[in-house]
Amino acid sequence: MNAQSILKTLMIVTIAIFFSQNAAAQYQINDTIPNPPKIVVGIGAGMLTYYGDIGYHKLNQPVRFKRGYSIDVQKNFSKNFGVDIFLLGGNLFGEENSIARNVNFKSQIFNEGLIFRYNFGPKDPFKYPAVTPFIGAGIGYLSYVTKSDLLDANGVAYNYWTDGTIRSLPQNDPHADAAVKLNRDYTYETEVGSGNSITFPVNIGLKFQVTPNFFLRLEATYNFTLTNKIDWVQVNQWTGNHSYDNYLYSAVTLNYDFGGMVKPPKYKADYSGVDYDAIFKEGIEDEKKINAEPPAIPENQDVQPSSSANESTVNNIPNDLRVFDLNDDGYIESSEISAAIDKYFDQKDGITVEQIYKLIDYFFDQK
Repeated sequence: MNAQSILKTLMIVTIAIFFSQNAAAQYQINDTIPNPPKIVVGIGAGMLTYYGDIGYHKLNQPVRFKRGYSIDVQKNFSKNFGVDIFLLGGNLFGEENSIARNVNFKSQIFNEGLIFRYNFGPKDPFKYPAVTPFIGAGIGYLSYVTKSDLLDANGVAYNYWTDGTIRSLPQNDPHADAAVKLNRDYTYETEVGSGNSITFPVNIGLKFQVTPNFFLRLEATYNFTLTNKIDWVQVNQWTGNHSYDNYLYSAVTLNYDFGGMVKPPKYKADYSGVDYDAIFKEGIEDEKKINAEPPAIPENQDVQPSSSANESTVNNIPNDLRVFDLNDDGYIESSEISAAIDKYFDQKDGITVEQIYKLIDYFFDQK
């Protein structure tokens, strides 16, 4: 490979590197990739199901639940991981009517805390699947006030007889024959206790993307507590099994994402700041320096003044390159190569990279 070929190769490589650096700079300035959403607010409604000392423990018995409501604010540290601050309120309910005992309660609860949540979706900030599973765990603080339905509307205490009836007097009362049958009014009028406890929520669910900003969470959160007094089974001197009273919150949560879904930017490099003339002028100066050094000639070789090497020649532009001779002067200038490269990157006139290479070769070959 001769010096001129090496020079042309270096020129092409230099131009390519310059283009890539300029394009990268343009992307960084004009098309910075946005951060994933940071704040998400949700409001939910669902069912609170109690698991404790009071209740039916057979599969064929109904599961009793009460309504629950929640609000949460989630701070995202990345597309997959965030922390959720939540407030949960509602009622827990339990009832047991058997030969052994007849007890009931309704506990108004308020739970606040935080859950660290992980989304299993792709880490790509531009991909939001329609359905994304997630899990979470955290810590909370529970307050509760428990009441029981012990009296009818007239303030008469319920007495459960072995025949399944409720009467105004105990079954073993000396005046039991005068007892009147009662019907429960299911009004939990008697406060039997209150308290607080640390909770440990464990969360699992599915996220359904509805719009760029709205999504639904279908989720279940099982809350472990450190108290066995939510049901307050000591009512009427009954005692429970002293296991902790836990509860499940099954809900649908509507969420608004203040960041919305981000879309990938449409990158388009801006080459308006590239000084092609300076690049090619530098190349021309280097070429002149190379040509100014005549090749070594053996002493026994005569130089013929009339040889073709000393004759002045004029190169005609090939037909397929004449379109680049914008001023039609029979000579390709650096500014015309710059214009050709601009059109190539703008995808105009169907110019190919092969034509650009051929044009550069001709530029250096012309005299």
